[in-house]
Amino acid sequence: NRQEDCQNCSACLETFITKDVTKEAQMVLSCVLRMKQGFGSAMVADVLKGSQAKKIFQWKFEQLSTYGLMKDYPRDEVLDIIHGLTNEGYLFPDQHLALKVAMKAEGLLKGKEKFQVKVREETNQERRYKKEENTIHPDLFQSLRQVRSKFAIEQNIPPYIIFHDKTLIAMSNFLPQNSQEMLEIPGIGQKKEN
Repeated sequence: NRQEDCQNCSACLETFITKDVTKEAQMVLSCVLRMKQGFGSAMVADVLKGSQAKKIFQWKFEQLSTYGLMKDYPRDEVLDIIHGLTNEGYLFPDQHLALKVAMKAEGLLKGKEKFQVKVREETNQERRYKKEENTIHPDLFQSLRQVRSKFAIEQNIPPYIIFHDKTLIAMSNFLPQNSQEMLEIPGIGQKKEN
């Protein structure tokens, strides 16, 4: 069920390395099970990240052993692992988009299988942007997220396909003024810039 690279966007045209995320995949699967397989990927990511959102406490998810297990991981990375598990058939959404654990996941949960994802190696430029992430303009970042959500709904695709949060953070930090400056933002290439 793996989706083929579209060979259209900058993300597909970049070089990737394979990273073993078996331990992280087990955390995700375990979290979905502890949440009684009744919630979507965003809520699962919030629990794993240790979110302080009101909804977490309403459902008493802060009491789960998986709460905050991935607090040191970027949210995009947690979501990428969730989406990877879904693409590979270890998780599947029901008609309400709540994630369910497939029978196939048993070997992975028991440590009999490995799980890997494709990731890009960070460039020096991306490391530089990351160091300066704390200079973010929060209002601009939220506005960019709203625009991204609108496009995602219109195109019926997940928001991260359009841009990852780290790309929006870089945009709101560095306020590119022209197309050349836009191309210097991590996650933007000729295809997305146009």
